[in-house]
Amino acid sequence: MIDYDAIASAGGIPKPSSPNREAVQERKTKKVSVTKKKSKKSRLIPKAVKEATLEKSRFCYVGLCPYCGGKRVTVHDDFDHYPARSQGGRDIPEHGWMARHECHMKSHANPKQRKEMFEKIEEAGFPVDWGAEVYGGKKCLAK
Repeated sequence: MIDYDAIASAGGIPKPSSPNREAVQERKTKKVSVTKKKSKKSRLIPKAVKEATLEKSRFCYVGLCPYCGGKRVTVHDDFDHYPARSQGGRDIPEHGWMARHECHMKSHANPKQRKEMFEKIEEAGFPVDWGAEVYGGKKCLAK
C-alpha cells in the first residue's frame, strides 16, 4: 500500500522536470523574420529559341562567345536579351544572343561594352531591334 501521509509530510510528490526545458525556452525567444525571400526574376528560355539564337551566332561569331571571343557557346549558356526585358525585349531569337555565363554577367556590369557588341552585330548585317520597335514592346533609350 501507498503511505499517503508519509508522502504529504515529505512535501508531496515532486513535479517531473522537463529534460529539455532550456531548449523549449530558447524556441520561445527566437525572433521570427519578417522579410520574405525575394523571388527569382530569371525564367527559363525555351530550348527552341536558344537553338535558333545559337544558329544565328554561328554565322556571325563562328559559335564563339561574342564578348570574350574565345569560348565556344552552347545551348546551355545564357540567352543575352537585347533590348533588355525591362525595355521590351522578348524571348525570341531576334531579341537575343547566346553568351557564356561569366561574360553575360560582366556585360550587365558594363553596358557600354554590351552596346558596342550589338553595334558590331548590326554592322555585320544582322538586324538589332534597338527599341523593340519591330517586334513590339516598350520604347527604350538604348540608341
